Amino acid sequence: MVRKIHRPIFDADFVYCWEKQGINKMKKGVLLTIALLLIYSSCKKSDPVAPANTLSATVDGVAENFSIGQTTYLSNGLAPDADLSIFGSEGSGANSLNLAITIEANNTIATGTYTNADVNNAGFISITYSIGPATTNFDFYTSDPTAKYPTTITITSISNGNVQGTFSGQLPLYNGTAIKTITDGKFNLNVKNP
Repeated sequence: MVRKIHRPIFDADFVYCWEKQGINKMKKGVLLTIALLLIYSSCKKSDPVAPANTLSATVDGVAENFSIGQTTYLSNGLAPDADLSIFGSEGSGANSLNLAITIEANNTIATGTYTNADVNNAGFISITYSIGPATTNFDFYTSDPTAKYPTTITITSISNGNVQGTFSGQLPLYNGTAIKTITDGKFNLNVKNP
């Protein structure tokens, strides 16, 4: 008669092999996680600082660059005379698109956020988007002085020689009902003092 030898279900060799496979799977999982983190962190991120001599924004979902005829004036005199004016165009034709940013502050213009709802810090702020040259009757969209539609201008760096920042807003058509939405606005411009 032949006796069958029953081996235990979990003998030492099996447990060792199972533990080794589990550890190898765990090592692979950790290495995969590290690799994915490295790949994700190396992806290019949107830089909040615009390149030098830039005035750009996304208008109703379309990226636009206002690099023609850029003009920036800063008069940071004694309050209430502080004034920052920025202008740029994307062309010079009859249907050229223009952008103007204005801050007339009750105090010296400094880094910080200015909104059309906060008239205590900024006496007046405005973003104006227009179609057509300023010398003709053109359509323009401008910040709402009642703040029903928000406008935000953030100065991230300012000196006598350069101003940098971001802006956004909903601009109603002057004497109309249409609205232009400005997002991802950036500027990094050299200042011309009057």
